[in-house]
Amino acid sequence: MPATYIVVGDPPAYMAAAVANGATVLWDEREWPEFNARYAAFRDPSDAEICLWRDKGTYQPGSPS
Repeated sequence: MPATYIVVGDPPAYMAAAVANGATVLWDEREWPEFNARYAAFRDPSDAEICLWRDKGTYQPGSPS
């Protein structure tokens, strides 16, 4: 299944909004070391897979998101 990647500043906030609108969490935000980035994913009610990609400059280690 194809996935859509969207760059956002706060994946947990977007994930919460998606879940509130019927999405299913595939995985919470985690590191993707090969790209020096972080990402999370969900499946929307129409079965589309959406990956939320965090811009490298918006994550501060040790912060809650």
